[in-house]
Amino acid sequence: AISIDLTSGGGSGSVFILEVDAQSVTDLYGASFVVSYPDDLLDFTRNSEEEGTFLSDSGSVDTDLQVSERTSGEIVVGITRLGEEPGASGSGNLLSLRFTRRAAGSGPIEMIDQAAVDSFGDVQEDVTWIGGSVTVR
Repeated sequence: AISIDLTSGGGSGSVFILEVDAQSVTDLYGASFVVSYPDDLLDFTRNSEEEGTFLSDSGSVDTDLQVSERTSGEIVVGITRLGEEPGASGSGNLLSLRFTRRAAGSGPIEMIDQAAVDSFGDVQEDVTWIGGSVTVR
């Protein structure tokens, strides 16, 4: 299935890393979405985001990653290739976001207001966006 999904990137102690991965995509040039998370359980660590190697083809293609906290509990993300490049195809990591533990509990982590575009600027309607949940102990 063609998807962009959230997975745990691990972490230790009070740190939680959220991975955003592309699965079986074709001609993915860029993506924008909002990560909605339980802000009563997690604090987003500003300026800690890390771009994955998938869109940049391990650094051989110029890219741009923009991350901004819209409100508490919502992070706006935009990532794209730059210039006259074809989109990326296959599977790989787009980016990771870092959080710190605020309190114990469970809650959903979702992607809302999402769009994936190809190298022609067309929205890829066949992408499934898969969220998840977090349990903080």
